Amino acid sequence: MTLNTILDNQLWEAHHLLKMAPGVMLDCRMTIIRLDDDTLMMHSPVPISEAMKQQIEDLPGTLKYVIAPSLFHHLFVHNAKEMFPSVHTFAAPGLPKKRPNFTFDTELSFDDNSSLPWHTHLQAIPLKGMPKVNEVLFYHHATKTLIVTDLLFNMHTIHGAMSPLIFRMFGTYKRLAQSRLVKTAISDKNAYLTSIAPIKDLDIQRLIMAHGEVIEGPDTGSKVLQALGIS
Repeated sequence: MTLNTILDNQLWEAHHLLKMAPGVMLDCRMTIIRLDDDTLMMHSPVPISEAMKQQIEDLPGTLKYVIAPSLFHHLFVHNAKEMFPSVHTFAAPGLPKKRPNFTFDTELSFDDNSSLPWHTHLQAIPLKGMPKVNEVLFYHHATKTLIVTDLLFNMHTIHGAMSPLIFRMFGTYKRLAQSRLVKTAISDKNAYLTSIAPIKDLDIQRLIMAHGEVIEGPDTGSKVLQALGIS
């Protein structure tokens, strides 16, 4: 694995192939965002090697925050903490309860967004009505980028002999779409729709997701709304 540039001096990514079942591989993306004060945020970590650690240290900024943005995207937060002991780790709501054997510095709460250290750079959008997922979306104002984990998939490069069958079953094969599996996790549709409504007001020029190819361009926002069925 290596660190790659999404947007010069602003956004970077790294990928990790996660074995989900025999013949089924899921490409998982880590994103690093440079905030306006030259601090760096790591979103949904993947395993970090010594070589990648050096790449991160060479970036134009200092890594300060590591985010586990949902109840499923947290497995490698401890690896990131081991590599960068001074970082502050944040957990999605409910994650410390789900994984009491893990240690996080702060559990995200949205009663007062101004208390979050990055609130002037990033808009956090917690998804409601999905208590088994509790994903938090992030909108980076400077680059007009929406960053999600499992809310949307856009997988065109497929790994594993059985993966095409599974992704077709979930409705995410080589297309921007919401997985049927994610849809089944919505237990309160009204709460969910209310929580994603702020997306409509964002100027989204780029979509980065944990699973799939980045989408860029002036019509990215409309593509997101259409994929979510809220256009």
